[in-house]
Amino acid sequence: MHSKAPRMGEPRRRTSEIPSVGPCDGYVPQAMPERLRSHSAVAAREGTPRRKVLLYGDSLTAGYYDDGDKFAPYGLWLAESLAADLDIEVWSCGLSGRTAEEMASGACRGRSITDVVKRKGQGLEYIFRQPGADFDLVLLMAGTNDLAKSEDTEEMFEFIRALHRLCHAVGGARTVALAVPPNRPCLRDANYCKDWKALNSKLGAWARGVGAEEGVALFVETADLVPYDIGSELWEDDGLHFSPAGSERLGRSLAPLLASLLSEPVPPLNPLPAPRGHAPWPAGPMPLCFSSPAPDGTPRPRILAFGDSLTAGYRKSGCLFSPYGASLCRDLLPAFSADVWVCGLSGLTAAHMAGTLDQPVQSDVVNRKGSGLRTALLRHGPFDLALIMAGTNDLETTAPRLIAKSIQEMHMACHREGVRTVALGVPSSAVTTEVKKFIQRRREVNDALRMWADETDAVAAYVETGDMLPFDDDNGLFEPDGLHFSEMGSEKLGELLAPIVSRALSP
Repeated sequence: MHSKAPRMGEPRRRTSEIPSVGPCDGYVPQAMPERLRSHSAVAAREGTPRRKVLLYGDSLTAGYYDDGDKFAPYGLWLAESLAADLDIEVWSCGLSGRTAEEMASGACRGRSITDVVKRKGQGLEYIFRQPGADFDLVLLMAGTNDLAKSEDTEEMFEFIRALHRLCHAVGGARTVALAVPPNRPCLRDANYCKDWKALNSKLGAWARGVGAEEGVALFVETADLVPYDIGSELWEDDGLHFSPAGSERLGRSLAPLLASLLSEPVPPLNPLPAPRGHAPWPAGPMPLCFSSPAPDGTPRPRILAFGDSLTAGYRKSGCLFSPYGASLCRDLLPAFSADVWVCGLSGLTAAHMAGTLDQPVQSDVVNRKGSGLRTALLRHGPFDLALIMAGTNDLETTAPRLIAKSIQEMHMACHREGVRTVALGVPSSAVTTEVKKFIQRRREVNDALRMWADETDAVAAYVETGDMLPFDDDNGLFEPDGLHFSEMGSEKLGELLAPIVSRALSP
């Protein structure tokens, strides 16, 4: 156990309002994201395109200093340095005291987020949903506040990665990954230093490898640009925040690295998630589509995966999603180059989904938006096959025969539109393997569903998901809540479903 560092952006004294004087040309903090520069010496040159950059993170991005009485965002000097050669527009949003987990969770959709020093900002996804949010690059720097409260570096990395993937998938913007900066605990606490190095190692390896393929344009080792030393003029006395000199050093040091990226047009990204990975959190309105490459002559079926949070791939308490449709899409190759559409409505019962087949838009319990089943079929079809997995949320309150009836109604809605289905049984979980009531109810629902599927020609197959993913505390297939699939669990389900789906699609 390492001793917890204080959270950044938590001042020793809290002022009632943000002072209006900053370090650079009378900088006045504004509601975030704030535009730090919108004019350049080269703006008038004929044919010079304007580049837009967003800086997003915590108090280090905000430029918090003097115990939160003043702010000196590194973006001021980044914009000034880039403007010598580029027509540049730099926007900044630094939410003091926020963790990467908080920024990647429900807060990412927030229209107005108040940080610990009462400054107002916006969630990353909300920013991308606004008109004119056509950013060429997004610089992300987060994780210091996570290190202050946790030792799970893998989880911290996942939340930082989710922020990048959100930019790639929702904003269509490439990203720059800034390593978690050094600070005083790195020198004084061996365990903290070990976690800090491990987190940056994971982030760097991903950013230079798979992340580069997904849309990470650059990884920056922040410690190389702004090294930490006790008493350094680059750091505040709290040992956590950059001084204005440190923010200036970071901004000016980043400028030449970004200039080469911005001097030529930045190729846009496909706004839909790539099949090789998992959907970022959040993945935008559903159904969302995973598509695999289509070699000439390869059949290209269209598949719909519909259900609740287990179809959505809900994990990390709803902060991240890893739908099985991603690995299903990938593992159907080389026989099929598929489009797999996924709509997983977290927290909704089979009864609710059967009763809202024609709903054009509905929100689930984590405020993701999807549609009713028949709406999805008509709006995004035609489909060759639909996979239905539901019923888990009904087990506590609804009789097994009624749960099975609701699931059957969902299948029959597909059949009426000429779409064959695969019936996935109610999955295993901690409660359905340990509590007699739920063991019996799950068995009755799945027995009824299996018998009906065997007698229904339009059902291509029944799948006992509990055999594919048996619940066990130690097998790594489930989240700690004992209910939802882990990333590995969703990955395995898609992999094991691929041959079943292939047979259903074969002539």
